[in-house]
Amino acid sequence: MKYAVTAVLFLITFGACFLLGMYFSGRKRPKKARKKITRPSEFPLSAFSVLDHPAAMVGQEQFSPQREAEVYMTYGKRREAEQVLNTALRGKKVSAEEVTAFWKRYDPAA
Repeated sequence: MKYAVTAVLFLITFGACFLLGMYFSGRKRPKKARKKITRPSEFPLSAFSVLDHPAAMVGQEQFSPQREAEVYMTYGKRREAEQVLNTALRGKKVSAEEVTAFWKRYDPAA
């Protein structure tokens, strides 16, 4: 008899918990409206954020055309190196002497 009462109480408790779970799982919760972030300046910055790190703020203008051409020459892409140096020469970012020194350093045949 003692076990029967325990079993009945267990079933009642289990049934009540089951019914409460079904009730709360079936309820519709209102969804929160999310703000759409469209610009990178709207992203929240934290202590671990990459956007506020000084290395992430390096602009294209800080790279020298000689370094870029050097990378191309390292991988055997002479035509791309020539294009970079010619564009820099036309834009007056490098002088003709610097271009000549570059080719003497990386292309002894020239």
